[in-house]
Amino acid sequence: MADDWFTSVLINSYEKALALLQVRPTAEPQRSHLGRSTLSGPVLNARGQRCWLRIGASMADWKEHARGFWTGAELADEIKGVAKPALLGVRDWIEKKDNAECVVKATLMTEAPSPVCSEELALLRQVNLGDEWLKTMRSSLDALAAWPTERQSIPPGTIRPAILMVCGTRIDSTVARRTTAHADMHWCNVTAPVCCILDWESWGLAPAGFDAATLYCSSLLVPSVAERIFETFRDVLETHDGVVSQLLAAQHLLSRIEYGEHAELADPLHDLIARLVQQGK
Repeated sequence: MADDWFTSVLINSYEKALALLQVRPTAEPQRSHLGRSTLSGPVLNARGQRCWLRIGASMADWKEHARGFWTGAELADEIKGVAKPALLGVRDWIEKKDNAECVVKATLMTEAPSPVCSEELALLRQVNLGDEWLKTMRSSLDALAAWPTERQSIPPGTIRPAILMVCGTRIDSTVARRTTAHADMHWCNVTAPVCCILDWESWGLAPAGFDAATLYCSSLLVPSVAERIFETFRDVLETHDGVVSQLLAAQHLLSRIEYGEHAELADPLHDLIARLVQQGK
């Protein structure tokens, strides 16, 4: 579907959602910089509470094939012990235009306590992560890992092909433990100086340590931050599942280069892969 079609749907739907959820904007909404069909921005509710309104749109038939993604934010609101926005309201409907149907979802949540650490998937500059931030991230990911779910983020059948792509058969791709993960734990989805984890569409089961591995791999361009993340999750990342998770995270990030994203991460990621393979011998 043409981008201008989606843009029109998003803009019209944003105005509709303001009325449905009884909020008013405090700044112009912004289209996702990562190419997703979303529009979001800060709003105030009737009580004067600062909130965040996010509009998502997709082809109507896609919703049935990706129901887990479509309901991720709503179901994540039940998870306890994790630093994340609270869900305040949801509305969804069908938009029809030019003989096409588009499913729209409006999600209202509490506003994040701090700005995101990066506008990109990768961390490109120094960010101040205090001891409290690291403690909160660790406790959040531990609580999330223990949360029961049948949702699938990294299906078991996708792990071996991904590992083969980055290091062949030199690392055993068998995973002993699968735990609940956010599964999109990039620096554009976490805030600082107050730690808060955003964008919960993709959460579900993944190899143990996948979130920590994603944070680590996407911080390699800022070695001081990468070191602090690794030390915080060393006990997880140095297990076999943690090594597999690092390789998976590296493969996922490398795959984004095809779309023009963070090519500067290629060398550090390949260095990490080579180091993990050497350690595994």
